Amino acid sequence: RRVKRLLISRFQLFKRYGVDSVSPKSELKLIQKMEKNLTIKKLENGAVYVSAFDQNADTAALMANAIVAEIENMSNETTRQKNERVYAVINDQYLAMEKYISSLQED
Repeated sequence: RRVKRLLISRFQLFKRYGVDSVSPKSELKLIQKMEKNLTIKKLENGAVYVSAFDQNADTAALMANAIVAEIENMSNETTRQKNERVYAVINDQYLAMEKYISSLQED
């Protein structure tokens, strides 16, 4: 969903695909048109296959590159969040051990 919204905004897809943005279910209509022109697949080796079609080949290439960039951003964000959680756990364990050692030294 995040990738689709980025494309809609960046490439003005309501206008590009001739979808009235204020009509009921306009976003659904636009997404259906987008899905006919975009392919995003995760391959067995973990790579991502991206294909975009447009009336203009340069625009299609820009769209595909934008998709790849956003997927990389999402992956990096996920990795960063995991690293922050791991750091918090390790830091808590370190502080607990430091407190324990300090208590042993007091005796």
